[in-house]
Amino acid sequence: MTQALFTSMTGLNAGTEQLTVVSDNVANMNTTAYKTSRVDFQDIWYKTKTTGTNSTQRIGGTNPYQIGVGVKCASISKDFQPSTVNTTGRATDMALTGQGWFTVLNADGKMLLTRDGTFALDENGFLCTANGFKVLGTDAAASMANSTTPIKMPTAIKVDEYPTKNVNDTRND
Repeated sequence: MTQALFTSMTGLNAGTEQLTVVSDNVANMNTTAYKTSRVDFQDIWYKTKTTGTNSTQRIGGTNPYQIGVGVKCASISKDFQPSTVNTTGRATDMALTGQGWFTVLNADGKMLLTRDGTFALDENGFLCTANGFKVLGTDAAASMANSTTPIKMPTAIKVDEYPTKNVNDTRND
């Protein structure tokens, strides 16, 4: 009887963990860049009811008969499969597909990672998150490493206009 109660208790604990993960997924389903989580379970141990037998020249052997006793949460993993990307109409918003992160710099100078690509320009032209963290770029166009330099967009571009010279069209029409 004690074994049955212990096995039931491990099932309740594992079920509670799964409900927590599912609740987090439902609560965050409209959160920008949220990736759902998945729970993986494993047996705690097995109780052997009958042992296996060796094979003979006439017949093969048998496997032991075991019953799993207890379950536990083995891991909680994020699902990084690409999901739908919605357009926002804002030129500063970005999206990631697959694995990857935006690197940002908080007010204390710490580098942080985010998947939320809802960005805006601050008053100095730096690309920032909704929390005001500066988005960091890379040192080279094909680099996978980040730099400590925030991305700054020009707030105004001065264009000097030069009149074009009259060009004679030599095409035969």
